[in-house]
Amino acid sequence: MSEFERNRHIKYIANSLLRNLPKQYSNADTSRLTLVYFCVVSLDVLGCLPDHRHRRGGTDDGGRGGGRMTTTCCGLVEEEMLIPRDVIVEWIYGLAAFPSSGGGGICGFRGGTYLGPIVGTPPSSSSSSDDDDDDDDVVRPMTRRSDDGRHPYDHAHLAMTYVALCTLLTLGDDLSRVDKYGMMRTLRLLQRDDGSFSSVLSMSNGRLRRTSPSGRGTRRGRRRRDGDGDEDDDDDDDDSDLRFVYTAAAIRYILLHCRDDGSSSFKSEDDENATIDIDVDSAVSYVLSCRSYDGGLGLSPGGEGHGGSTFCGIASLRLLGVLDDVMDAECGWREELVRWCATRQRGGMQGRPNKPEDTCYSYWIGGTLNLLSMSHLLDGCALREYVLSCQTPYGGFGKVMGVMPDLLHSFYSIAWLSLSNVGGCCDCRHRADADDCKGYDEDGRREDILDRSIGRLSELDCALGMCMKRVRRPAIG
Repeated sequence: MSEFERNRHIKYIANSLLRNLPKQYSNADTSRLTLVYFCVVSLDVLGCLPDHRHRRGGTDDGGRGGGRMTTTCCGLVEEEMLIPRDVIVEWIYGLAAFPSSGGGGICGFRGGTYLGPIVGTPPSSSSSSDDDDDDDDVVRPMTRRSDDGRHPYDHAHLAMTYVALCTLLTLGDDLSRVDKYGMMRTLRLLQRDDGSFSSVLSMSNGRLRRTSPSGRGTRRGRRRRDGDGDEDDDDDDDDSDLRFVYTAAAIRYILLHCRDDGSSSFKSEDDENATIDIDVDSAVSYVLSCRSYDGGLGLSPGGEGHGGSTFCGIASLRLLGVLDDVMDAECGWREELVRWCATRQRGGMQGRPNKPEDTCYSYWIGGTLNLLSMSHLLDGCALREYVLSCQTPYGGFGKVMGVMPDLLHSFYSIAWLSLSNVGGCCDCRHRADADDCKGYDEDGRREDILDRSIGRLSELDCALGMCMKRVRRPAIG
């Protein structure tokens, strides 16, 4: 069996984070924050970041105070390559959309700086306007604004908010600068009547609007009625499916369990006797509505069972604290779901029946079984052998053998190897039986290759997608 090339993976991921990315990533500019999340959490799992927290206003500033985070570097990859903690944290907070006042403001994080310096500037500061355009063939979408000066594409995105919070926690930030109440209020605004969540709250003509809760995500090109009863084109990317139920559930969990006052709820600003929260029962109902005939979960109601959406649904139930209750109430579903997941293994894991193996599904389907405490049903030795066979000479993992590495498949491959718990120290997690995963070195001595090569990985919280040591309350999953 192949060894885990830890040092190569560290260099590949650190170079991607700190130095440059291939041009193929240029189309991911609107979700650059996700790439940072993949890199930072991967480096944390690989053991490159310190275990202790760095708190704002703590004692690590030599008594200088001021409430600033003074630890500029949080990990040493090579002698000449430090992880610039302060720089990354400040860059993430630079993507925040925190309203300065109440009312209709939304809270969250943007995915990147794709709008450039125009974000946050008044309309008069634009370098050009539609009226000044002499050339009708020149399209300047970045200059369009709503009546209140906001750019129509300037959205706080639900998925970007999730990866921002996870990355900040991984870097030791205490989230004291996050408007937690405003973010919880935004989750409520994003939830639809069917229990799902929109990815964004869109701005149109200065008004906040949300897709009509018809049960399915609205796609570009559909028409709907505006507040005056007239039809208008819906060109906003505000899909809703299990991906955003998962990110909403994860954000909610982080907000409720990372509060400085130790309380587990948010008091309403309008009624001190009321709390503000999402409709958990409605969200659970939406997850159940995505069940497929074969036991898996589709991305939306009526969809085909898929490994990624199945993980999102099951992890959502765990994060909402209802997984065991739902499984007990839905007679026979646990058995159907476990059977569906276990039969996706062909050495590696496939995302759907009759599809090829792919390293990312080792985490999405293997993680689903982990959350259900059924990981022992997998052939862990064969799965790890497949994942390790997809390592590249440059570091990182490809989706299949023989292809170039990418950050998504590298992250989920490393995450699964952490979940497999070979050489781990946590007794509460199920792990695949590694008794037969032995090899002989050149001297003929019997050694556990996996323990030797993977034993340094940090333990991952499967439901949250970050290391357990970063979770303030008892970990989930």
